[in-house]
This record gives sequence, structure tokens and C-alpha cells, in this order.
Amino acid sequence: MMSDPRRAKQRFARIGTGGAVLLASLIFVVSVIALVAGLVAARQLRDTALEQKLLFGVQEQADQLVRMQLDEETSLRGYLISRSSAFLEPYLSSREDPFEDLGRTLNQRLAASDLTAGRARLALILKWHRAWRSGVADALIGNPSPSNVAHLEAYGKILDDRIRREAAALRDEITTKNDGVSADLEANISRTVEFAVGFVLIVSLGVLYLALAQHSTSAALERQHSIAGHLQAALGVGWQAIPGSTVGTAYVSATSEAEVGGDLFAAWNLDDDHGAIMIADMSGKGIDAVVNTAFCKYSIRALLQTYGRPDRVMTEFNRLFASTVSDPSMFAVAFLGVLDARSGRFDYVCAGGEPAFYRHGDAARVLDVGGPIVGLSSDSVYVESAIVLAAGDMVLLATDGLTESRDASGEMLGSEDVAKLIAGAPNEPQGLCDALIEAVRQRSAGDVADDLALLALRFEGIAAHGGQTRAFAETTRP
Repeated sequence: MMSDPRRAKQRFARIGTGGAVLLASLIFVVSVIALVAGLVAARQLRDTALEQKLLFGVQEQADQLVRMQLDEETSLRGYLISRSSAFLEPYLSSREDPFEDLGRTLNQRLAASDLTAGRARLALILKWHRAWRSGVADALIGNPSPSNVAHLEAYGKILDDRIRREAAALRDEITTKNDGVSADLEANISRTVEFAVGFVLIVSLGVLYLALAQHSTSAALERQHSIAGHLQAALGVGWQAIPGSTVGTAYVSATSEAEVGGDLFAAWNLDDDHGAIMIADMSGKGIDAVVNTAFCKYSIRALLQTYGRPDRVMTEFNRLFASTVSDPSMFAVAFLGVLDARSGRFDYVCAGGEPAFYRHGDAARVLDVGGPIVGLSSDSVYVESAIVLAAGDMVLLATDGLTESRDASGEMLGSEDVAKLIAGAPNEPQGLCDALIEAVRQRSAGDVADDLALLALRFEGIAAHGGQTRAFAETTRP
């Protein structure tokens, strides 16, 4: 049925010019209100996200102050026990105390966040840290006699407890402030949505979409911040070029939890002809693992400079660990090896760790290792073993995340199967590490259940017999 043009003209006439203008005005007003409501909601989301980001930065710096205090205490304990200046790095690394510099930055952020009480607590933390630095640390470094240690130990404990108590209170205040910001955000968004729904549905849906997107983004940023903070505080790993050899490394953190464990690998150039490699797994999680990992790294490096031989170093480190770490549940497993690039001799010692592997050509086997776990007894003595490496031979060190990786049925990989994987992997250190990581991921369907650290060393040969020179070894990177 065709419509009558005359009826259409009549309907328009009944609306009239004034009605059409009024209808257009109402649509314009509603559109403007919807646009303003959307802009207000977006500004609220942006301002809240910026404030939460500022609070995340404040919390990170407050936690960093506690970690710096712990690092200074650990270094001071190591120095008092070993008398090695290697432990004094936190006190000698810069002209200005980094604790004070970070405190000034944190004070500015606390002011920007309107955390008045937090600034007062920070002032007390800085005051007591100065007292600890001058009255305890500097005094003990200047006079590390047993009588002076006994005299200042109680005073240092009082100052340390005060710093930790104020830091915990500062964390609670920041958390309360962050919760208040989140509550204000929810209230503001609710009012904005209720206002917008009264005018136009599409604007309310847009505001709701922005609210959900902001909530999801904030949660994702918070998770990433937490994981990144723990990784930056806990992973004290790294290596130097080893004479006459090439090194490859890999580290995979378990995805099942945000806290990082104590896996550690390291390689050091001892002199023109000798280098050392180490891998360790410290017990515990979180801050305890962080402290013990740093303690292990700096202690063994300092002891290597003094003793040189793996058995002496591990024996002394075990004694140092037992006398320094007060928690009897804390322990460490470790492997330490020293390479003589002139002869290819590789001396090593194992302290309760996972098997190490030796590859010659297309064959691989488990190295003959064994020894007590570090920390079980201060009287433990370690005996080293030795192999002679030919050009192209490799040694692989790994934490238990390799041999204990499980498949879908729960069966562990085991050292014999690992040796088979090594024999069939690329004869190049970094390629070998990458191939093993990929094998573990495929076996566990991508879900790595435990932290995994790998370090592979390939001996390039004795220079006198046509092998790699030291200068070339130092410029070769995996």
C-alpha cells in the first residue's frame, strides 16, 4: 500500500516549525548532557588511575627502603664475620647515602598524595636509619672488635625494630588511602551512571564500559607491579666472561605464584687463566629468599678471592651460613666449579644440589657429585672432584626445576632423561639452555611449576694447542 504524500504533509504541519525546533533542541540538550556525563566519567577514571599509580609508586619506594635496610644489615653481618671489604659495597658505593636520597623522593610523593601522617613516619624512619648508620654500622666498621659488637648489638636491634614498625605503619596508611581512592571511584561512577541513564542509554553503557575497563586495567597493573617488584628485589643473577670458554644462561620463574624464590646463577672471572661458575637454590620465598640469595652471592665471591679452591670455599661458606642465618629451617643447595683455562681442568664441589651434567661430543652423563646441604651443620666438610675438559666439552648446571619438571601424568623428568636431552641439544651453550627450557615448557604444557635456572659452559680449548685465546673468550657472548 502506497502512502499518501498529502497525509505526510499534514502530519508535519501538525508538528509545526516551533515543535520541530523544540524537538531538535531537546535532542541537542540531551546529547550535550550525555557528552558531558561521558567526559566527567572519563576524567574521574583518569584522575583515579593517576592517583592509584602514584600510590603504587609510593608503596614501591617504601618497600625499597626496607629492602635497603635489610641489605645494609646483611652486608654488615657478613663483614663482621668474614672481615672482607666486599661486604661494604652498600656503604662505599656512592658519596651520598642512597637511603637518604630515596627518602627525599618518597617524602615528595607522600606530600603529593596528601599522606601527612606518612611523612611523619618517614621522618622517623630516616632519623633512626641515620642513628643506625652512625651509631651502629659506622661504629662497627671502624671498630669490629667482639666487645664493641656485643655493646652495640642491642642498640642496633632497637633501632631496627623501630624502622620496621614505622615502615609497616606507613604501608597500612598507603593501603588505607588506596582503598579510599577505590571507594571514591566506585561512588563517583555510580552517580555518573545514574545521571546518564536518565537521558540516554548509550551514554550509560559507555560509562559502564569505561568503568569495567578501568577496573580490569588497575587489577592488571597491580599484578604486574607486584611481580616486577619481587623479581627486581629477588633476582641477584648475572655472569662475567670466563677465560677460554663460552657461557649460556636461562632463568624461568614459576607462574603459579607472585613471590620469587631463591634460584641463583653466577659466573666470575678470577684472573687471566681461571674462572668460576656457580648455581644455587636458597630455601624460602619472598624477603627471606632475597636476603639469603644476596648473602650467598657476595659471600662465595669474597671467599673465592681468599681461598680459590671450591672445597675450601664451600666449607667456609657453610660455616658462615650456619653462624649467620638464625632460622634453623633455612638452608641452601649449591654447586661451585673453578676452570683452569691453561689445562682444561675443572674442579667442582656440590652441596646437596641437583646433578650437574658433562657433555663430550654427542654423549652426556651426570657428574659425580655429592655433599651435605649448606646450613645443616657448621662442621660439614666438602670434598671436590675434577674432570679435564677438551675443546668443545660442556658442563651444564641446573636447579631442581629441570629434573623435577612433570608431565601431564605427574611423572618427573629425572637426571637420566635430562642427560639424553643434553646429548641431542645444540652444541652451543645458549642454544643448549634454550632447548632445555623449551623441552620443559612442552612437557608441562607451558605451566612451569617451579623456578628454573640454567648455566652452561663450553670449553673452547687450550690456546697453546690451537684453542681459543683469552681475549676472544672475553668478547664472545651467548
